[in-house]
Amino acid sequence: MWSLAYTTIANCNGLLEEMNKKAPGFFKEQERAKLEGELLAIRGLLHFDLLRLYAPAPVVQDAAAIPYYTTLTHVPMPEKRTSEVLQLIIADLTRSKELQKTYDTRTEAKNDFLKYRFRFGTDQTYFGTGKRGFRMGYYATTALLARVALYANNNQLAHASAMEVINDKTVGNEPTVGFTASTVIDVGAYDRLLSEDLIFALYRKRYESEFNHVTFLLPNTNQIFGSDLNSDYRKKCYLTANGRQLLKFDTTQDREGRSQQPFRCSG
Repeated sequence: MWSLAYTTIANCNGLLEEMNKKAPGFFKEQERAKLEGELLAIRGLLHFDLLRLYAPAPVVQDAAAIPYYTTLTHVPMPEKRTSEVLQLIIADLTRSKELQKTYDTRTEAKNDFLKYRFRFGTDQTYFGTGKRGFRMGYYATTALLARVALYANNNQLAHASAMEVINDKTVGNEPTVGFTASTVIDVGAYDRLLSEDLIFALYRKRYESEFNHVTFLLPNTNQIFGSDLNSDYRKKCYLTANGRQLLKFDTTQDREGRSQQPFRCSG
C-alpha cells in the first residue's frame, strides 16, 4: 500500500508538471481544468488513506506522520504532523473543486452524473460527461472533502461539504446524487451494489469473471452492525436472513436486481 500509493502520487505530480510545460492552446476548453482537478483530488485521496493507515487519528496524537509530496522527486521528504497533512489535503481538494466546478455543475453534466455516472450516455469521449463516477470529479471531491474535514475536526467545513452534495439538484429538481430509499430496499427493487449511493468507484478489470473465485470469510455481523444488527439496511442488502450467505449478482445477468444469487461464505 505504501509504495503503490506513493508511486501513484508521483505519477500525479509528474503529469501535473508536464501539463505546466504545455502551451496555453494545447488543451481544449475545460480539459486542463478537469484533468488538473482530478489529479489534485487523487493526490489528496491517497495521502488521506496513507495518513489513516500509518498515523494515529488527530484526536489521539498530532505528531510526525507521513511525508506529503507535491512535486516529482526522488529525494525523501520529511514527515509532517498529522494536522499539517490534513491541511495540505484540504488545500488540494479545495483547489480541485474550484477547477472542476464550472464543468461538472453545468445542466448537462448534472443530468449525466445522475443517469450515466457509471456508464456512457450520449457523450462517450474521454473528457465527456459519461462515467464521471469513475473519475475524481467535483462531487466525489466534495464528498471526500467532507470526510477529511470531519477527520480534521473541522465540523463546519465537513457539514457544508456534505450538505452541498446532498442538496444539489438537477434542472428537473432531482437530486444530482441520489440515494437508495428504504422503501425501495423493503420491496427488493434495488441492485445489490446500491449503485445510486455510489459517488465514486474504481473499476477492476475482470472483476466479474474473477468474483466467483473469491473466498469470503463469514463476517462477525455483531461487530460490523452493532446495535443496528436487525435493522441495518446494509445487512439486509448483503446477507441472507441467517447471516450465513452473502448475496451477490449472477454475473451472467444485468445488475438491476433481477438475478440475485446467494453466495455461500466460508465458516
